[in-house]
Amino acid sequence: MSYWFPRLINIILGLGVATGLVLTGCGAAAIDKPGSGGDSLPFQLIHEAAPLGDQPEQPLYMVVSGLEAWETLSGSLPPEAISAGMQAAADPQNLILVVYAGRQPSSGYSIAVEGIYPQEDVYLVQVEEILPDPEQITEPAVTLPYQIVAVSKKEFPEDADITFVFQDTQNKELARITITTEAAYPVP
Repeated sequence: MSYWFPRLINIILGLGVATGLVLTGCGAAAIDKPGSGGDSLPFQLIHEAAPLGDQPEQPLYMVVSGLEAWETLSGSLPPEAISAGMQAAADPQNLILVVYAGRQPSSGYSIAVEGIYPQEDVYLVQVEEILPDPEQITEPAVTLPYQIVAVSKKEFPEDADITFVFQDTQNKELARITITTEAAYPVP
């Protein structure tokens, strides 16, 4: 019995490793992000936060091409987002994309641009809304999560209408915004 016991353990362990390797190979295939070969346009994080507050309530998805447009957004975004966006808009070489999750019931919520993917006739902005982990301790305070990113205007054609489709990770369309690039140019 002492001879067979170690061999039996080795056989069981060997089968476990082999089964693990087979099951690992049978997992779901990796899914590329939407777009041309899965490649996102390069973008830069400008600011993200989840300040305390209770207004505004509704989510908002925007493409802003100039400093004057930020003045019209007062009351539609938290004041911290307006301030950060105005600073970013001072650079005339960028388009600014804003994703705002709206009023959330506690801490632990956030929102993020995962990528900006050129499609046939639109630019898909993949947005992830992040919920608090059920195991995480959250504060029972109303928060206003947002993220602001910048994309170089050089990534887009001149003198054209460009449509941005904001979409969540479940492929649900959140917003569709068309801008005219002639308003976004010239780029120095």
